[in-house]
Amino acid sequence: MPRTGSARRGLSAWISARINICSNSQILIRSLPSRPTVRPLAEDVILLKPVLVVRSYGGGPNAAAFLEQAGIPVLQVGWASSIHGDDISSIPKITREVAAGLGHRDRGEALVQSYLERLATIQATTHEKSTLYMTPSGLTSGGNSMIHEAMMAAGLKNFANRNGWHSLPLERLAYERPDLVTAAFFGVRTNHQHGWSAARHPVAKRELSETDLVALDSAWLSCGGWYIVEAVEALAEGAAIE
Repeated sequence: MPRTGSARRGLSAWISARINICSNSQILIRSLPSRPTVRPLAEDVILLKPVLVVRSYGGGPNAAAFLEQAGIPVLQVGWASSIHGDDISSIPKITREVAAGLGHRDRGEALVQSYLERLATIQATTHEKSTLYMTPSGLTSGGNSMIHEAMMAAGLKNFANRNGWHSLPLERLAYERPDLVTAAFFGVRTNHQHGWSAARHPVAKRELSETDLVALDSAWLSCGGWYIVEAVEALAEGAAIE
């Protein structure tokens, strides 16, 4: 089978997460510790002579057109913004498109069906607990984000009542507290938790130490893909504990 290259660190999840869409023998470059990496520069990619480049935003907005001019086809991974449905930005739709582009339409469909079945099982129960998502940089998110979608799919209510990403509502937390806190700190070597982070405020620290906490694997949230179902399951399981 022909080999493909990936020009962005996060794309390894689309090539091989818990279930492979593309076999290892087909992958020329991907960003995993056991694999060599390549910078998202046209010269570096062209030297590898891949038959296909899988990309999201690596290399800049003109990368795909430049590579195609050099005779290298590009599979563009769409930006997922919804967990359900079959619209252009939904995880099932994008998963099917990527699988088809890699020549494994059947694997992609099996993956989507498994994903949807797991979501359906979760949705059979609802907890409606108010849940606050916290990042090490002191941010949270309301609507129009994947973590919000994950909370909704787990039958929870988002404590953040403003759309998009914004600072933790410290003033509100002083007099109103969530039922549940969830966090993904993206590894112990992160440099985001600096001295000015809202996450270091005593009110935020209180929530992390006193409120029921569901710790999420950062890989589940790094890019919008089928593996977010792991986060949804963890949230639902955490909410079920009384």
